[in-house]
Amino acid sequence: MSLTSVQVQALGTAAIAGLTADEVVAQIAMLKPSQLPGVSTAGIAALSTQQVVQLATGQVQALGSGQLAALGGKIGALTLAGVAALGTLQLTTLGTGQLGAFKWDNAAGIGTGSLALFSSAQVAALSSGAAMLLTSAQVQALSSAAVAGLSAVEITAQIGALKASQIPGVSTAGIAALSSAQVAVLGTGQAQALGTGQVLALGTRFGALGTAAMGSLTTTQVGVLQTTQVQALNTAQLAALGTKVASLSSAALGALSSDMVTSMSTTQFHALTTANISGLTSSDLSALGSSQVVALSSGTVIGLSSAQFVALGSQAISGLTSAEIMGFSTAAISGLTSAQFGAITSSAIAGLTTGDMQALSSREIAAFTTGQLGGLQTSQLHALTSTQTPSFNPVVVAKLTAAEFNAIFFH
Repeated sequence: MSLTSVQVQALGTAAIAGLTADEVVAQIAMLKPSQLPGVSTAGIAALSTQQVVQLATGQVQALGSGQLAALGGKIGALTLAGVAALGTLQLTTLGTGQLGAFKWDNAAGIGTGSLALFSSAQVAALSSGAAMLLTSAQVQALSSAAVAGLSAVEITAQIGALKASQIPGVSTAGIAALSSAQVAVLGTGQAQALGTGQVLALGTRFGALGTAAMGSLTTTQVGVLQTTQVQALNTAQLAALGTKVASLSSAALGALSSDMVTSMSTTQFHALTTANISGLTSSDLSALGSSQVVALSSGTVIGLSSAQFVALGSQAISGLTSAEIMGFSTAAISGLTSAQFGAITSSAIAGLTTGDMQALSSREIAAFTTGQLGGLQTSQLHALTSTQTPSFNPVVVAKLTAAEFNAIFFH
């Protein structure tokens, strides 16, 4: 059929349907958008790639879902303007194979309204080049569920554009692929939105989080941290966790170096529980100061094992109260060195039970200071046996009051 453009454009939709595939190929450039719905799918399928490139935006907009499907992979030949002309209904009905045909330079034409309705399968169908070059506005239009369709490589290209609400949709593989530099620039909202599996997927790169992001983490997130992740922290990041350090497992807390443990604030120490303080090592405990021990709750202090108690340094022991001293076993008390025993304050010494007093070694008896003896109750003094009293330091004995002397030696 050899018709002029005027003749072709005069045809009605019904007449257009009568055109053969070859005739459509010959006349496609002359068809008005209003005539496109009448073109057979066979006619559309017969178009060459070059003819698809040359389709006007109005013609593209007029294509029905069946006609779009008939284009097959040739849909990738649409220009940027052609892709931008596709409506939401047109785009969301495309098959994954056709979406994969979009080139990186025309996928930028996909509207945000359409992307908002994409499924994860449709997102996954986009070529890596296309997905990696989506604009921030396009990426942010995706639902959290659709974000799951982005590959690890695509996530590394687009992580900066993702909103906090989209982070839960990111695969753990995508999180694991992030570089330390990318982790370092995660915002507080993005960091707080990470699921526990995603937190674990960061591995030691968890230590690259900024202090603000670190401070935004929830207790649930902190609670799943592994020992290697905790060891990747610096003192500023540990401080940023605040009282959430109490959510660390005993193993995670124990994985901190002694320097890191002693860098913790008294507020952080006060938040620690019996459950997680059990992870502190002997070297950690020996490095604690009295202010840090004072900051611990009495219940937490009493929860220390005998081995942990005897590992405390003299300075730390000087921060214990009488109630805390009373909470330790007789075996733990008798295991203290002379220096440790001598560090117990005159007010805290009243916490020794009569059983503790009778179990004191000659070494501990000799370590008694005048102030400690002055802090003992009469019942405590009377508990001492005749085999213990000879071990008192003569210099200390010389400073006793008559009442104290009589209570010790003549009860």
